[in-house]
Amino acid sequence: MAVRALIINPIAPRPFLRKFLLNEDPEDPEDPEDPEDSDDERARKRQKLMEAEPTKLIDDTAPNFAGFQQHVLKLNPLLDTSNNYLVDRIAHQQCLRYKGLLNLRVKHLQAIAARNCACGSMCIALGGSANILDPKGDQRGLDPLSARYGNSDGDITPLEGAVNKHSFPQDIPIPLTASLPAEFECQLCFKAKKFQKPSDWVKHVHEDVQPFTCTWERCQKPKMFKRKADWVRHENEGHRHLEWWTCDDDDCRYKCYRRENFIQHLVREHKFVKPKAAIKRAGSIHPTLAKVEQCHQETVELPRNEPCRFCGKTFHSWKKLTVHLAKHMERISLSVLELVAKKELDEDTIINPVYEPTQCPPTRR
Repeated sequence: MAVRALIINPIAPRPFLRKFLLNEDPEDPEDPEDPEDSDDERARKRQKLMEAEPTKLIDDTAPNFAGFQQHVLKLNPLLDTSNNYLVDRIAHQQCLRYKGLLNLRVKHLQAIAARNCACGSMCIALGGSANILDPKGDQRGLDPLSARYGNSDGDITPLEGAVNKHSFPQDIPIPLTASLPAEFECQLCFKAKKFQKPSDWVKHVHEDVQPFTCTWERCQKPKMFKRKADWVRHENEGHRHLEWWTCDDDDCRYKCYRRENFIQHLVREHKFVKPKAAIKRAGSIHPTLAKVEQCHQETVELPRNEPCRFCGKTFHSWKKLTVHLAKHMERISLSVLELVAKKELDEDTIINPVYEPTQCPPTRR
């Protein structure tokens, strides 16, 4: 007998903008179609609305390459005329995310049918629940589904470490636990893990969704990244080349874009003494580190000369640029969780493979 997916939506819905759904006036008095507004002002208001609830824009999206192309363009209209390669790249990766997460659900349904879910007593579909932990990671023994408890006077007080939708960034699904720290079953990958604080959960969702990708057109390996830091390192070292080291020992001329790799080069190829970690942290003068500084160079390019590829906005620091780019990608990629959550599946469902971009249907043009 087929086991149907338990109707527990891990994505707690947030208030959606009715303007996009029912053509009604939103509560916000700003109307993006006010005829007295300038073109720039109307564009700004439309962008503000789209950024407020990007997940709602995916509700009517077909979960395929063409559908995801259109969704990317809804969120980022400028991509239709510039940096168009990102539309196809991200649409393909949305297909990978969508089907990858569906496959995890199917495998979990199969485990439920066999009643051997690896999460054991924490499997939600089999009647389990989260284990609330104390700050040391030991089980606290409180009712994990209760967000509050009685004190000695019989009054109701908030549970310490209680979490709600305001504990997490927009579009991050709310975990099925009343408070943190806790150990519980993730409703995306269906693995049980311990989470100490909200940021741990956010990092885990990123690991499951892999929301980041290289935004450079000529990237040879525009893969998906789980961690923002890994993606930033890829773009900075592989494309922007914000800093580099050129070896001048024996006219070597070896060049690399990561400090640690350059130190390894000096140690292996030129027999420099490897500096100890304590020395590196203290910033003490060391012959190897002195050579590293001697060979170090930085770019003269300015971040404001690299507008955001999604919206054209400019920034005065590289960090602000990458933080901004990451938000664009999070808005796009995390919205796919809405489609994953509402897809009806059973343990016999077969998820078709995702074709490589060269095998995808023709683009919209």
